Amino acid sequence: MAEKIILASGSPFRKAMLVNAGLDVEAMPADVDERALEAPLQDSGVSPEDVAAILAEAKATEVSERKPGALVLGCDQTLSLGDEIFHKPADMEGARRHLLALSGRTHQ
Repeated sequence: MAEKIILASGSPFRKAMLVNAGLDVEAMPADVDERALEAPLQDSGVSPEDVAAILAEAKATEVSERKPGALVLGCDQTLSLGDEIFHKPADMEGARRHLLALSGRTHQ
């Protein structure tokens, strides 16, 4: 039997994808301040893809320290328009601003 994977995330969607792929997964959200980790990267020229990779590694590292020897998967995703990263909007007005900014433009 395969080793259980510890998912360094509280996302039910990420866990469901792994479970649906037939993997034995335990979700354990990482205790990291994503915005604090991101702040020094904002003006450094780091791409949104690299920001996601840095955050994923930080999450996996934090959970690995709590679960030594475990197989830990860290992940993150970003939504970007050019070099601007969009975070989850705090409210409906924020969501409206995001949709207006992204509408008709190619984003990742």
